[in-house]
Amino acid sequence: MRQQMLEQEVKNLKAKLIILARGGDKAESVRKEVLNEPWPVKVEQQVRDPENLDPYGAQNHPLPPLKEKFDFGYGLEPAHKHPNGGGWVADTAIVDASAYIGPNAKVFGNARVSGNARVSDDAWVFGKARVYDNARVSDDAQVYGNAWVSGNARVFGNAEVYGKAQVYGNAWVSGNAWVSGDARVYGIAWVSGNEWAYEV
Repeated sequence: MRQQMLEQEVKNLKAKLIILARGGDKAESVRKEVLNEPWPVKVEQQVRDPENLDPYGAQNHPLPPLKEKFDFGYGLEPAHKHPNGGGWVADTAIVDASAYIGPNAKVFGNARVSGNARVSDDAWVFGKARVYDNARVSDDAQVYGNAWVSGNARVFGNAEVYGKAQVYGNAWVSGNAWVSGDARVYGIAWVSGNEWAYEV
């Protein structure tokens, strides 16, 4: 009999903890009942991430916002929309607030976009790639691997820059061009059409 009473008590307590995690008016009354104190602040009625559940310290540690996820082509992963442009950025990538990520552009993996760089249209930056300074990646272009695009460089069209390639200065890579390996495209160079630039 005592065992059943204890099991029921544990079950009731678990149910109350779930209500606390969800927040709202019902949670306020449960908190008063369980902890004998009122909510210090109104909590939004949202189910929160159970990993961050801290029903006893809500007044000191507000519950975090719901985590968003996005599929970059490899399954759902934690991500967020960049405040400057609204494009998707994986939580593993680093994008400065000053950079622009267009609404259809994507930055994921361990990529970094910084300075006044812009990733727009349907462009992707991923892997360990870096795009910085005033560089632009646009259209359906992709920068990935350990590639760097910097200065006033432009990568656009269906161009791809990857491997350990670097495009910088006022260089442009466009069309269906590929720049890969240890290639360096810089100054006022332009790689376009179906050209490949690589160094092994």
